[in-house]
Amino acid sequence: MRSIKDIKVTTIFGNTVNKKDCISINGEYYQKDVDCFNVNGRWYRKGNPRIYFDNVKNEWRKLNQNVVEGIINLGEREEYSFGKFEKEFEADYFIETQYGRMVVCNKDLFDKIPKIFDEYSGVFYDYKYAYSRSFDKSKDRKGNAYIYSFERLYNSENLIERFAQVDNQKYTKQLISAKSNDSVIDKYSFGFEIETSAGILPEYKCKQLGLIPLRDGSISGHEYTTIPMKGMGGINLLANQLKELKGGCAINRDCSVHVHLGGYPLNDKKILNLYNLCYSLQNEIGELFSYYVYNSGKYKSNGKDYCKKLPQKMESIEVLYNFLSDGNADWDGSFMKPHPSDPRRDRKWEVHSR
Repeated sequence: MRSIKDIKVTTIFGNTVNKKDCISINGEYYQKDVDCFNVNGRWYRKGNPRIYFDNVKNEWRKLNQNVVEGIINLGEREEYSFGKFEKEFEADYFIETQYGRMVVCNKDLFDKIPKIFDEYSGVFYDYKYAYSRSFDKSKDRKGNAYIYSFERLYNSENLIERFAQVDNQKYTKQLISAKSNDSVIDKYSFGFEIETSAGILPEYKCKQLGLIPLRDGSISGHEYTTIPMKGMGGINLLANQLKELKGGCAINRDCSVHVHLGGYPLNDKKILNLYNLCYSLQNEIGELFSYYVYNSGKYKSNGKDYCKKLPQKMESIEVLYNFLSDGNADWDGSFMKPHPSDPRRDRKWEVHSR
């Protein structure tokens, strides 16, 4: 009796092979790892649009929206090899080449490629392509083009969750080594809005450091808003963010820094007390800064006073809400709804009580 090892079959492509090396699909034989491939425990026929060969992981995988075609290797003569791979959200290592703008499969390879960064366009160019187009870095200056792959927004609400999922510790240096026993810094979160007049941070650096580029009509550059941060880890991340912004961006008299504090209980009484505390201390807070903190119209190019004093102490949450809503809505108990003067969260300049 013949062993199954000796049984021969003819595959759908006309090849004669051992039956044990095949699988049968709809009565036709397919040779394993030649005509069909096992992906996550299921066999797929060659050419099935739901699978692809990952040239970085060197295996067949299921296709998804993160699969791209790009540079996977750099030869001894600095020639590129291309292939398909899955790109992580924060790994936008793009470089302009003679073949067009290409994504590089990982940071190690990206760092190996000889290149320069054009501060005006916010684009990396490989040396060969830069030389061929007579790229002159001595004429380089900081630009403000919006180079990012996501829609340019006025606030971070639709992007902050995705940015916050990145493990920032993988991409930060230990610039702040002190440890804190302060329960306040661990209990509450903080974040910054940092306005610039020029300068473009590469997208991968924004994602890795938790900096969300936004639109702000009062400045000529981008506003970079941080993800919510907490504790000494957040302080160290902030130090890395500031180092990158200092090296890559410029500021002028129209730029400001806004600080957000989070983790405070959202209930009527506590919010009312917080407002009234700020009202009581605003003169002392103002004395910590220049006279112009409450008179920015003296130096801003548009003559506007952006930081105004709170007008009065509020006796109830209803009175406070009436003031903050510009008198356009009554208090209904929700702290999460958009401002009635800016229901789509894209016209914050219409909020006069802001």
